[in-house]
Amino acid sequence: MSGEGVTSPSMRVLVHLSPHAPYELLGVWCPPSDDGQLRGYYPYGGHAEEYGRSCVIDELEFRPWLKVAERLAMRTPYSAWWEAIDLPITLGLHEAFDEVLSRAEVSWTADLLAERTGLPTEPLEAGGHRLSTLFSLHADDGTLAVLVSNPDLPQRQVDLALAHGLAWAGDRDLALVLPSGRVEPTRERAAFIDIQASIWEFDATGVRPVTPLTQGEVLERFSEELRGQQPHDLSDRANWVADLTTWANEQDELHAVARPTYLAWHCDGRQVLKIQRSAAGLTLVAGVDYQSTTDRPEPLRLELLGPLDDDADVRAAVTKAVDDRLSLVDDGHIEHRFQARLAQHATDLGFVRILREVPARRAGGGTAFIDLMGITSAGDLRAVETKLGNDDMLALQALDYWIWATANQARISKELLDGQVKQVGVDVLVASRSGTSNPVGSYTAAQLEALDPKVRWRFRVCENWRSESLSVTTSPSRTMPPNAPRRCDPRWAVRLHQHVLEAAAEAGQTVRAGTFHHPPTAGMVPAAAATFQALDEADRHGSAAHLRSSQAFALNLFAPLGEDELVALCRRLSIPAVSAGPARFELGDPDGLLGEATSSSSHTTQIDVAIPAVLEDGTRHLLAVEVKLSETDFGHCTAWSAKSNDTRHVCDTGLPFGGDATRCFQLRNLDRGPRRRYDQHLAFHDPTTRLGGCWFRGGANQVMRNVALLNALRDAGQIDSATLVLCAPLAHAAIWRRWNEGTDLLWNQGVALKALPADAVAAYNPDLTESTSLAERYLLDARVPAARRHRLAWQARLDAAFPEGAALALLDSDEPYYAHIDPWPLVQLAGPDWCVVEILTPEDTKNPVGRRLEESSFEHDDQGRVVARPIDVPNELLVQPEAAPLVDDWRRAVAELRKHRNPDLVRDEIVVDMIGPPRAR
Repeated sequence: MSGEGVTSPSMRVLVHLSPHAPYELLGVWCPPSDDGQLRGYYPYGGHAEEYGRSCVIDELEFRPWLKVAERLAMRTPYSAWWEAIDLPITLGLHEAFDEVLSRAEVSWTADLLAERTGLPTEPLEAGGHRLSTLFSLHADDGTLAVLVSNPDLPQRQVDLALAHGLAWAGDRDLALVLPSGRVEPTRERAAFIDIQASIWEFDATGVRPVTPLTQGEVLERFSEELRGQQPHDLSDRANWVADLTTWANEQDELHAVARPTYLAWHCDGRQVLKIQRSAAGLTLVAGVDYQSTTDRPEPLRLELLGPLDDDADVRAAVTKAVDDRLSLVDDGHIEHRFQARLAQHATDLGFVRILREVPARRAGGGTAFIDLMGITSAGDLRAVETKLGNDDMLALQALDYWIWATANQARISKELLDGQVKQVGVDVLVASRSGTSNPVGSYTAAQLEALDPKVRWRFRVCENWRSESLSVTTSPSRTMPPNAPRRCDPRWAVRLHQHVLEAAAEAGQTVRAGTFHHPPTAGMVPAAAATFQALDEADRHGSAAHLRSSQAFALNLFAPLGEDELVALCRRLSIPAVSAGPARFELGDPDGLLGEATSSSSHTTQIDVAIPAVLEDGTRHLLAVEVKLSETDFGHCTAWSAKSNDTRHVCDTGLPFGGDATRCFQLRNLDRGPRRRYDQHLAFHDPTTRLGGCWFRGGANQVMRNVALLNALRDAGQIDSATLVLCAPLAHAAIWRRWNEGTDLLWNQGVALKALPADAVAAYNPDLTESTSLAERYLLDARVPAARRHRLAWQARLDAAFPEGAALALLDSDEPYYAHIDPWPLVQLAGPDWCVVEILTPEDTKNPVGRRLEESSFEHDDQGRVVARPIDVPNELLVQPEAAPLVDDWRRAVAELRKHRNPDLVRDEIVVDMIGPPRAR
């Protein structure tokens, strides 16, 4: 910005810019008034205005306005973003802001939007696929950004950004940068997306994050009086055409359609008769009104001022239109024909009743028509979105209809169905336009799979829809056909689900609805099944039978582990345990330390797996394990999304508990009972304001509650220290990103936060066959059980070769010198024909020496002793120590080593550094 062109007299104006996007204008400060009143204007208010006011007040206390402006401008960019410019003194605050804004015009490009928002700057590698030219797609390993840099793009094209983003996101998070004034449809739909999705908006003032809507807020927007349910009333003129309407209603080929503004009759989806009340009488259109210049015949149009004495011409025009439609002479409006055919086969679709073209609200406002609404014999209502061929927006349109039907479930039950709707679902029903092409679009699968689990959708494919032998194939709930085309690989949850389903089929297990084991323990190893049965009923998850149940996953991983394995796990996490276990599952807060339970709900924060341990110094440690299998995050704050939340503005402030623990609705326990005490067991010193609202509004909420519970247990004297770890498959990249975000917020709260990959835990299972089976079932890194298998085989060979232990001999001296001795040579890593042996030095047991052995390295010396020559150091070898001249007493060395090492534990420990676990603080 510059001050060129300013006329005199002028005033010095302070311009406050966003630290997140230097071109975003936050507010302006003009010189104080004559009576000393500050004059500042921030159109969006909030924290920016509070911060700006504090800066100006602090400086004005010691110096005049011109010096204040000079000093604040000199701070940039170190502690604030300010500029000082001269403007005409006649301008008011709002006028000054607009004048500054006019000088700060930004020509937004995709690259500039990416830079200002901190989103990926490199274009997406599309693998040969063509990308839309309406917007730019940028990506890195963790985020896909869809950047709509054209502020004049029509709304329907801006809406495609979310559709394409979901199709290309895969396991990445999604970010959308949209023109201001075009965000609401995407904002409403994003509330029901089950992946991390952030929205930004930009205009001439800059680019800024958009506050997300809760699902409840979206449902409130969609709630409305049902539209178009009162048919058009011909009133006293109905008798004018009574014979005609009676005849039309008796024709099997005709379907009556009542609209608020007219009456109509359709044949195979084509309107062939329309009657409408006019100012003086009735307007009647018989035949097809093509409404375009064609060689098709014009319909018969009549303006009736009294009764229709002779309707023969009208009936003839209608009959001709029907004949043309049924003989395919008129083959237009093919989508309507498809829907009409489906309506004629309600039973084949599993419906006892079908409503057609039900008016509804679409995302962002406006009217859309739900193609079909079917009622099942069980009383479920299913909105049906139909499509011939591909449509990039198919899944999002279906989502709109599900939201509308859910928001208006009670009205639909009362006004349309005369009965109670039990559940609302949505069917996506497609067919090939030509009869030969694949009707499933390459965008649809990923879009549907990204919808919130609350959205009960089914995918259905119709074949032979033009004939009487119409058939419909329905995939299991929330499952796409296996041949569905895609733009990129499916998300982790989809890949895992299909894999576990196929594995269950190969094992001959019963799976109901393509989703649930029967019985629930069918997917559990014996120790896990026994532990599950022993759990209290309240601690058994209702979804434990699910193929992707995180509780079953936790039981399968940890239930088979005994004390030795649990100690080894602790040691792997640098927890100096001397004893550990037994593992407890679903550890809650029975003493009410966090104050969560109320008279209406006994639910408290629970730890999936709790492993008590005694450390070397005798203190009590608790290893708390949060287990995730396919969940995309740790759960959002339910208080934020609660309809009764009267302080949601606090939730929008980017500080712990919104910077106001007193008014935080979660800490208020939703006003249902005693105050929750999370904040009393956490301490945040000078926290930094972050984008995205309260630190714990989103996926870090569960991590925060777990840390608070562990601190509460310590404060109550039940434990002395604690470690919280995430146990999840390494391949589940999204949940590790959420974990890293949580640890960044809570790393200094007195609880150690670490990573424990499920791939490693599975390898601690003492049953090697079971360990391998779990790795295969859950798509864990196959190298871990393989490495363990090779390591155990090599360990057995070494134990047999060196029953009394081994010494590492140095051969370059006058006589062998045994610098490194170890009663148990341990295999650290191994392959089929090599291993790395770990040798300890008694004087420094914490720094083992590793030596690599090959299959061919074993031999016998002239005394019959087994020797093994390490291949990396040719002048060293391992020999049996019983006849070796030791520098120190062998027994003393053995006793020293026994203090530091339990061979049974260490031999079961798996080194997984080769796998590269996710970052953890």
